[in-house]
Amino acid sequence: MTVRRVLRYVSSKILWGVVYLTVFLVSFCGSAIQKMSADPLRGAYSASTKEVGAIYRNLSYGPKDSNRFDLYLPQDATRRRYGLVVALQSGGVASEDKKNYAELLQWFASKGYVAAVIDYSLDDDGFPTSNVYRQSQEIKNAIPKVVAEANRRGFPVDRMAITGRSSAGTLALLYAYRDAKTAPAPVKFVFETSGPASFRDEDWAKVVPGATPSGTAKLFSRLSGEEITTEMIVDDAYSAPMRKIAPDMWVDADSPATLLAHGAKDKLCPVESARRLVAELTKHGTAHDYYEFPHSGQALQNDRLFYQAYMEKLEDYLWKYMPNY
Repeated sequence: MTVRRVLRYVSSKILWGVVYLTVFLVSFCGSAIQKMSADPLRGAYSASTKEVGAIYRNLSYGPKDSNRFDLYLPQDATRRRYGLVVALQSGGVASEDKKNYAELLQWFASKGYVAAVIDYSLDDDGFPTSNVYRQSQEIKNAIPKVVAEANRRGFPVDRMAITGRSSAGTLALLYAYRDAKTAPAPVKFVFETSGPASFRDEDWAKVVPGATPSGTAKLFSRLSGEEITTEMIVDDAYSAPMRKIAPDMWVDADSPATLLAHGAKDKLCPVESARRLVAELTKHGTAHDYYEFPHSGQALQNDRLFYQAYMEKLEDYLWKYMPNY
């Protein structure tokens, strides 16, 4: 092999590494892309701190700096039971990211719900070592701590809903479908926007740079923490190792009600991913509503009426599946 060919080979490897690291960072570590400040409803679903009973910030649930959550309590502390709404937020710039959920969680608290936002790790002794599965395990460990903290402060939780945006949407779906059986309170419904809900090469090749089996193999390896080879993509043998992070593969007849939204023009997560989940929900007879925003990408920024319909449906879900009493 000539020096020129060696350099070309090394350059190619470096380029692919940069490309897929970038994809991972943007589409799975960048939940801040879809900030609440970009809400097309301009704060219609928000409340001031004066409408909340108390807010406790940066409570710990684990040993890492990113293992923190904020807890929002309603003013009415007289009820015997409370519903809990858990929002999942990406790690990284955690203290800033959690603020993106503040007004919405204050709105839930103003309606009488306990609410919380959970951070989780992107880094562990140097980026990038975290993956979707490891993040989901942190979430699984965090939620009992959230419930216990609410109970300790006089707000006993007996039911819950979970939500996330972008990468956190995947984690919310995984918890609802895969981990809800061990939840400290029954998961009544899950709602999310723009989260990857399935991992099929033919779908992801549309948004992964290079659009090759080698490309999706590297991306899927990074996300799952498993070695996914090009041969596994070609032979369609990657479903089993990807199952642990693919929400659509965990849907069954007992899965909680699901509210979804996805942009038809999403360039980070293919809309086909959401459609596959909808097909599974339909197949198993799981209650669900799906809003596909025809003119929007990841941030759902160009379809105000669709966004309003999604949020109005969320209100319906609250009263149908987790009413205050």
